[in-house]
Amino acid sequence: MNRTATIETVVRPIRKLFIIDPDDLRSFMQFVASSSRDMNGIRNLILLNDDHLFDENTVAFVKRHDPDLILNHSSLHDDLLYGCYRTRVKNNTDAGFTVHSTCQLPFWYFQNIPPLVVAMSKLSGKEISLVDDVWAATVDSEGNPTPEQVLFSLNCGVADETLPEKLRISIFRQVKLKTVTTPEQFSSAALAPESSLLNLPAQFSFGGTSSSIWDVEYNSEGWFIEKPTLILGTSGQLQSMVYFWNMRATYPKNKTLWMPIELAERYLGLLGNYEHFGSFVGTVPDQTSVANALQKMTEIDCSKYYFPVLQYWNTFAHVQNVPVVDERINVSHPSEKIFFLLSKLVHRCSRKQPG
Repeated sequence: MNRTATIETVVRPIRKLFIIDPDDLRSFMQFVASSSRDMNGIRNLILLNDDHLFDENTVAFVKRHDPDLILNHSSLHDDLLYGCYRTRVKNNTDAGFTVHSTCQLPFWYFQNIPPLVVAMSKLSGKEISLVDDVWAATVDSEGNPTPEQVLFSLNCGVADETLPEKLRISIFRQVKLKTVTTPEQFSSAALAPESSLLNLPAQFSFGGTSSSIWDVEYNSEGWFIEKPTLILGTSGQLQSMVYFWNMRATYPKNKTLWMPIELAERYLGLLGNYEHFGSFVGTVPDQTSVANALQKMTEIDCSKYYFPVLQYWNTFAHVQNVPVVDERINVSHPSEKIFFLLSKLVHRCSRKQPG
């Protein structure tokens, strides 16, 4: 029997969740460097193999992000991760596993401007514009970074000397890469997070949030939504870095800053731009400039994640009616709704009736 079906095809990067051990700064910096290259980089998640990994709040947070793959770089057994998250797990001991290449889609492969962006540009009467400059750090992820190098990398992303050449083949060819090396440069970059290397491809991952009466509310206070927020930690403490990364992955448009307490005094002028803070350093000594700055902010409880129902990478979705003949369909996805300049992308698939 022949019939017609309505289907939606979506082209998007693979969503990844990284798991590392609580003291593995080297793997964390590799993750930052890898995500700086990835088309979905700023929205990748990372969690620590600690007592909070299987908390109800953490599990719900991960499920809302709905990763396609867990990359296990920790000592935790893969079966435990799969049993909790029901997501395919790839271990760092597997053949061919590397943080920089496993299921990674480099953002400089972006060659098509999404039709939705073009349509919105025509509707508004404004030209399509990309950022002119992006900020990034240059740090050896295999070495031992200084606290300031960690600060620059975590907030802005990491670039190497080959990136400008790679950008030339993409839609970002006019973007100028600027290296963060001084406190003054970092302060400028921190106040314009949309100009960080990590945010460069995110401008095309259009999406938003949704909710219904059936959804559990995990952010009734509206934290990280147009609320400039400081996350205070220490340079060797991964808990604060991971929390910052994951909240920025959830609310990438919010001005969120990670700052190690060791450098807070040096960046005191920058801290005055933030209205909320979350601390992983215990008690900050009274009568200090940093303590005085924090007193003017509203403190957020960082023992849990805050998140909505997430929807993103809708820019390359396509809805179409297709004929179903003998329970077989031909599915095509228009070339203007893929990342690359290909003429056509066609998949053939079949489905048999149950029984």
